[in-house]
Amino acid sequence: MSELVIDRPDLQTLRQRYGYGMATLVLWLAYIYLWMPLATLGAWGLEIGFIHRQLTTLQNVGGLYRLLAVYAVVVLATGMALIAWARLNLKRFRGMDRRKAPLPVTTREVASAFHISPSVLTFWYLSKSITMQHSANGQVLAPPDTDHAIREVARLFRTVAPSNDEPKPAEDRGDRVAPRGG
Repeated sequence: MSELVIDRPDLQTLRQRYGYGMATLVLWLAYIYLWMPLATLGAWGLEIGFIHRQLTTLQNVGGLYRLLAVYAVVVLATGMALIAWARLNLKRFRGMDRRKAPLPVTTREVASAFHISPSVLTFWYLSKSITMQHSANGQVLAPPDTDHAIREVARLFRTVAPSNDEPKPAEDRGDRVAPRGG
């Protein structure tokens, strides 16, 4: 089944991505605008209008500007510290890619981690649907019908495709059989 474009934004054109981004922004702003009457009611209840009047009417804006300057200095200092940290790490780890994919795990390793046999795990892999059960200490328990189902699957595989482990007759192998007595 092919993946939908909505699940794979890398398949969208740049125009589509920016268009959908702008539409999302406009709709969020409209949604926030719809909440403005409730926000106004809350501000009126908390007397935020009183604070606004204190700052604008009574000319106490100087304290606000000093506070905003302190905030700006703190934001700039934090930003500079983060940039310095990023550059330090760039110098320390340049050219070293430690992000490597883990090695593939074999069926035998997974089976031993869960304390089950590899044939049971293979059956679970091949199953469409399976209900897992766990013991009180978190160990995986095989469903009750697993052993019977494994034998049934093995029987079906034997009837469909013969095993390659069975020896072939001498004439099929291409071996030369030495004549007896001579």
